[in-house]
Amino acid sequence: MSFHFATLWYVAEWIVRIGALLVVPQRRTANATRAWLLLIFFLPIPGLLLYLLIGSPRFPAWRTERFASLVPYFRETVLASAENSPELGDKAAIAELADDLGRMPVVSGNSVELIDVYDAVINRLEQDIDGANSFVHLLVYIFADDHVGQRIAAALGRAVKRGVEARVMFDPVGSHSWRKGTLKMLRSQGVDVREALPWCILRDRSRGDMRDHRKLFVIDGHIGYAGSQNLVAKDFRPGVVNHELVARVTGPAVAEMEAIVRGDWCLETGVMPDHPIRVPDATGTAIVQLLPSGADYRLEGFESLLVWQIHQATERMVLVTPYFIPDVKWPYRPLYRRLHPLRRRLLLLRRPRHRPRQPGQHPLVSRHPEREEAQQRLRRVSPRCPRPPHLRPARRPLRCRVTLGQRRIYPWLLSIARDRAL
Repeated sequence: MSFHFATLWYVAEWIVRIGALLVVPQRRTANATRAWLLLIFFLPIPGLLLYLLIGSPRFPAWRTERFASLVPYFRETVLASAENSPELGDKAAIAELADDLGRMPVVSGNSVELIDVYDAVINRLEQDIDGANSFVHLLVYIFADDHVGQRIAAALGRAVKRGVEARVMFDPVGSHSWRKGTLKMLRSQGVDVREALPWCILRDRSRGDMRDHRKLFVIDGHIGYAGSQNLVAKDFRPGVVNHELVARVTGPAVAEMEAIVRGDWCLETGVMPDHPIRVPDATGTAIVQLLPSGADYRLEGFESLLVWQIHQATERMVLVTPYFIPDVKWPYRPLYRRLHPLRRRLLLLRRPRHRPRQPGQHPLVSRHPEREEAQQRLRRVSPRCPRPPHLRPARRPLRCRVTLGQRRIYPWLLSIARDRAL
């Protein structure tokens, strides 16, 4: 009996190895393919189990089908926003690329207020919730039950008492330290609350590392918030005080934000949006475009757009990010040779708990030999900075072109996290 079991085990291991050679290299980088094949060849059965859990950066089939059913809903929003399409002239290429990546068009007639004071964002959001008449929908990565979360929950509770529809969706992994308390706090206020991408192993199987990193707040379909700020105290990490950047938007672009928030709600609940989105009237002159990204989209939107913008830069380029860990797809030598006359700065966060390993190197900069020249050109934030920046804008030479998002330039996160950029 033991002989037959050993034979079957041996045959099964080789079936797994041969199957891995056919399956693993598909739509995967050389480094990732090499790592998975080495694991599976040395430990076939444990490697197979791990691959089934986290090996594919894609959502389950049921979720893909649910997202496909939302495409007509997104298309209706796009058609409704068509009358606000601006004339971009020679700047149309970047808008067309973002449209192709995220399926959301560029719209004019918006007002954008950039808020870079953490507490001011919370104060303004609380005021807007208190003034809501129809609905308040919050989609966020971290929602804590600390003093900041309690303020927003209380405002939502007051809105519910006025007959306003209040919905909150937060990420259970990002909010794991406060998850139970947040659910109890919001439900006690009468808020309809859901967890985004809950981790399930058997039924409705999903991956624990594929997270919803979006932070979008929509109020009455007229006011939208987009940026990097979560609903948690700015000093929730010991020794670190987060400094965020948030855009408060009014105008037609809010319809795109509402479509994404309602779409994510549908993906978790299975309930399709019950009415088309009304595009708000123009409130200003700003031109805005929303770029959602994640495993639901065929390409990584933010990374593709950022690399394209870097190639198009001719005078000046500024990147602000707490992490810069690009993968092999970033064309270091050709890029830096072509942009030799370009003035470029890369501002990197140096957290107090990190220490450079060698002079001239930074612990959050990826160790690529091709980037030795690039590292000499980096300009870093002082380690004595009292407020380490957490904002992440990428700015092109054109003064009217700003890419505002919450993405770290980190290939693992870029490939699997659901996100958006404004």
